[in-house]
Amino acid sequence: MITPIQMITKLFRSYRQKFRAALKALPDSAGLTQQGREEEEKGVDGIEKTMTSAFLLTELEEHELDLTSKLPDDVVIHLLSFLNLKEAIRTSVLSGRWRDLWKSANLALDFEAEKELLDIYNGWIIFDDHAMVKYRMWYKNAVNGVVRQLQQHNRATKHTKFRVGFTLTNPSNYDGDIDRWVEYAISKRVECLDLTFYVRCKGDTRKLYVFSEACYNHIKTPDGLSDVKSLRSLRLNCVAVRTDILEHFISSCPLLEELAVARASNSLKKLRVVGSSQSPLRLKYLELRYLDYLKSLEIDHTPCLVRLIYDECLRMEELRVGNCPGLVDLNLGLHSRYNFAFEAFSGCASQLKSLLLKTNSILHTSRCAFEFCDQDVVHTKMTRESIKVVEIVGFRGYEMDCQLVEYIMEYFVGLKRIVIDRAIETPFFYDEWLFGGKKIKACTQADADDAEKLALGFKSRAPPALEFIVI
Repeated sequence: MITPIQMITKLFRSYRQKFRAALKALPDSAGLTQQGREEEEKGVDGIEKTMTSAFLLTELEEHELDLTSKLPDDVVIHLLSFLNLKEAIRTSVLSGRWRDLWKSANLALDFEAEKELLDIYNGWIIFDDHAMVKYRMWYKNAVNGVVRQLQQHNRATKHTKFRVGFTLTNPSNYDGDIDRWVEYAISKRVECLDLTFYVRCKGDTRKLYVFSEACYNHIKTPDGLSDVKSLRSLRLNCVAVRTDILEHFISSCPLLEELAVARASNSLKKLRVVGSSQSPLRLKYLELRYLDYLKSLEIDHTPCLVRLIYDECLRMEELRVGNCPGLVDLNLGLHSRYNFAFEAFSGCASQLKSLLLKTNSILHTSRCAFEFCDQDVVHTKMTRESIKVVEIVGFRGYEMDCQLVEYIMEYFVGLKRIVIDRAIETPFFYDEWLFGGKKIKACTQADADDAEKLALGFKSRAPPALEFIVI
């Protein structure tokens, strides 16, 4: 049975074939230049490049061009819902009939700009400020244009997802625009709301987007509560969100299954992710990263919670973890006070299937980890032959990095594969970040190249039976 996406793809191919045939048959009086014909003959996509010319639609009879003329609009709109946002908007040039159909489709509004940002940066900290300013302006205008057209369209639509993501250097230049985007997304009862912004200095909370007070006041009203009830996923990165706002989302979104908060401001000092025995939370995934000002965290009555990421909450003073019977995947980022974190999660130790530790002290962490787990089980089951795969993330080529690789290759005689990942978790859009109150420069491209050479040197010395991967 043909799927909707296969059907619409087939239709688009038919459009191209039909258009090219009609293009060759057009008389010179149609106004198409010889250059335009040559471009088409060279394989330029007729739909995206030349069909935007208005005179073509007047020269070609629409019933010859539109192969879906017998399908009702509702069917075509349903098919458009299976396309991504860019593809759906591009269909507006197919014919006069298609011009506004995409506005009625239940599209996922994904404006994530990660690929474009990577193309501009061309590495970690190779910046072209002029290009970035130009790109941010284009991005803002593009999102505003799409949202404005959708708002002006009378037909009621529902969007499954609303996602924006770009670098913020001066949030005051964008606050009004972002506020309107968020209000529109909530009014459309999205299931996934993702605000992922980037800043060039991790410790500078002045560059965060401040969650709109007007939007918060709206979601406290009966209409607003109705709008957020369908929310299943909430992701906030570099968003200054207060405790009361975040806890309101947790308590007012009965379908919420995913919550991720990273790099919030000093307005988030306390957080309760707590349901009740009568109304437990449906949360399955909880991610809390780089919350430098969070001092108190309580997690309880979350029977559906499967995965928890708790990373670099450096000022935590009170951490309580209660009823989480489904928790099997725990990711802990520890840089100090190791016993403090392990004690909080001790009630979940026996049920864990995956425990990932990120630490700057293997010696101190290992002592606490053996107490956290069953020490006898660890010693009896883990031998030199047991470990088959090792992945090292954040390889920088330092002496300690090289010693670790050498030790692993020598000690674990049963090793089948080793992966050396040169990336570190500090995102590419930081040229500096704060550590211990000091600004530390991110690694340069030259540093990354040197690390790659060292890693490839280990690969050349690895035994033939060992799969050695460098990424």
